[in-house]
Amino acid sequence: MTIQLKNNAASALAGAITNVATTLNVTAGQGALFPSLAVGDYFYATLQDSSNNLEIIKVTARSTDTFTIVRGQEGTTGLAFGVNTAIELRWTAQAAADYFALQRGSYLTKSVAGGTDVTLTSIEAANGVINLTGLITANINVIVPVAVQQWVVINSTTGAFTLTFKAVSGTGIVVAANTATILVFDGTNMRDLVVPFTAPLASPTFTGDPKAPTPAAADNDTSIATTAFVETELSSGRNAHVPVRQTVLFGAQDSNGYASHLSAGAGLNFNVSATSVPLVITYAGGFGAQGDIDTVTRISADASNQGSLAASNLNYINSTRVTDTSVTWGSTLAPPQYGYAYDKTRQSSLTLNNVSTDDFGNSWTNTAVTFSNVSPKFSGTFFGIFNGTTSNIKSTAFTTLGSGGWTLRCAVNPTSVASIQDIVVAINAGGFGAQFRITAAAKIAIFASSTGTTQDIVNGTASTTSITAATWTDLEYTYDPVAGKLFFYINGVAEAALTTTATAKVCSFTSLNIGYNGTSAFFGGNIQGFEFLPYCKHPNGTTFTPQTALASVSAAGYASDFFSIPAMIMYGVTAASASAGTNPTLTAKNVVYHGEMTTNATNVVSTVNYAYKGQYVSADTTIPGLSTKTTFAHNIGVQILKKASIGWRCYTTDVGIVATPGQIAWPQSQGTAGSIPYNCEYSIDRNNLSWTSGNNAVAIMAASSNGAAGNPTAANWKMFMILERFF
Repeated sequence: MTIQLKNNAASALAGAITNVATTLNVTAGQGALFPSLAVGDYFYATLQDSSNNLEIIKVTARSTDTFTIVRGQEGTTGLAFGVNTAIELRWTAQAAADYFALQRGSYLTKSVAGGTDVTLTSIEAANGVINLTGLITANINVIVPVAVQQWVVINSTTGAFTLTFKAVSGTGIVVAANTATILVFDGTNMRDLVVPFTAPLASPTFTGDPKAPTPAAADNDTSIATTAFVETELSSGRNAHVPVRQTVLFGAQDSNGYASHLSAGAGLNFNVSATSVPLVITYAGGFGAQGDIDTVTRISADASNQGSLAASNLNYINSTRVTDTSVTWGSTLAPPQYGYAYDKTRQSSLTLNNVSTDDFGNSWTNTAVTFSNVSPKFSGTFFGIFNGTTSNIKSTAFTTLGSGGWTLRCAVNPTSVASIQDIVVAINAGGFGAQFRITAAAKIAIFASSTGTTQDIVNGTASTTSITAATWTDLEYTYDPVAGKLFFYINGVAEAALTTTATAKVCSFTSLNIGYNGTSAFFGGNIQGFEFLPYCKHPNGTTFTPQTALASVSAAGYASDFFSIPAMIMYGVTAASASAGTNPTLTAKNVVYHGEMTTNATNVVSTVNYAYKGQYVSADTTIPGLSTKTTFAHNIGVQILKKASIGWRCYTTDVGIVATPGQIAWPQSQGTAGSIPYNCEYSIDRNNLSWTSGNNAVAIMAASSNGAAGNPTAANWKMFMILERFF
């Protein structure tokens, strides 16, 4: 509803009206002096007789000289008026209020369709918001009366033409289609209050110091990246460029400059130093469209008594990234794998729970082994039935028990204990390796060979404890590298007669057999839950409670983590393999291994911090005599290493090389005759490199003065080793 105004609108009543009449007539022909009213429009009029009686009325419709009225407006009362009573359109208080309210917020939708200019009436122009619509077919002007006023103008027209909003005189403003702006007529020209101070929506150009909301950390959409967001991302370590991936880049050092952020804590706990020297860790996350994906965590506070570590064992210490500044610390007995492909043969879990499928995906051949769930070892499960004459399960996928700790275990329920029956046998073609069996005297006998030609470690030593027929018995054969001993447990109790000192590892083998030795000594009865673990599960002969459920590959710390060198991602095993030859489910995780800790029953007894950046340079070392082994503790933590480089540093001038300032030379692998091989040898494991000097005097090197070969004097030199991780 819009108030309407008109100048000099006055007349007289053509007839008398009562105090409640809702229509009146003015003098014939004078109705046109008053505003025309559309639906919803109105104006105020005042009735005043000769006695100065007044009433303000609201006229809501006019048909020629007949007015439709609402009586008693603005505090006046409906009165009876006679013929010739004056009626005038006056500027009343309510008229003024309605008009200014219209100026402040009224809204007009006006079609300007076509190709000709459109002039707004003063009433139309009085609206504060004007929305112009319709299809325009030429450039047009929308013209308003000359009066100082302000509008919000919306151009909702269609058609590829311009619309200019202007007064009758002066310059106008082009309002682009599908835009809105604020315009004001200053008495001379139309001015735009928005455009001079704002950028266009399309490809805006900002000046000064514009602001925008800062997106949340790690936001990855089309939001504007403010300087605050960029600074947070740069300092966060996400997608950082790092010199070496998947390692500890830097931290606390010992007096020789080697890594030392891990140390023994109270009891079976460990400490992490990061306050005096922040610890910087990089976690590899594979590759993306822009290249390497790496995150860096920088820890600046010590962490005391983390753990708890497994007693009397070798523990691998790791961190799991939480944020840019925090991690969770952990440990595991399972040594991590590093390689180009996941090595399924490093571990096995053959539950025989109604299947002969290995949870790690290793291939086994089942010969005549059936399954039953009647009286199993573990409630609600199945077990394998071995008939004692042909039944066996065999795999040729396995070739080694590894170079560290290992465990072979299962539960057995023999039908009879009156004959020799092999249970687990890992042997080569000559019948040597590691195995355990039931003897004809109902005992357990164990075997182990390091040479591959004789059972030199232990050869058939029998237990004192007897095995009972038709009874489930837990058996566990393990090598404890901390104690340097083989232990055998029967129902969780170490068999003292079978405890064997072993300094050499078990030889390689060609088959891993369950239920026979490859040709004979077939087991009769039931077997369940066979496991091969790449660590000593129960060390030092300590009694333990046998397991009450089948192993789960997803249990924390059970399976080794795997770092894929091609993918540059660390994975954890989270579900069993579905079929032979298929890996278990591997799930990416942000984990870095920091070192190793060896414990006794109550404390940490030794600590290995892995080398920062996976790089090692030894201290200068005296050159040994012939056929002498020198061991370097590189502590890189992996066996996939680049070829070691040996350098010689001159301490006393020799073969034309001046000692000052300790020049370096790279010796050739030849002897004094100039053609005899030097015959040096390398032996590398994850933390140590052993270098054995040759058997032919010393190496030769080119003299600095003339380039000719010279035979250096070993006493004038010291050697050093350079080694780094391959990936």
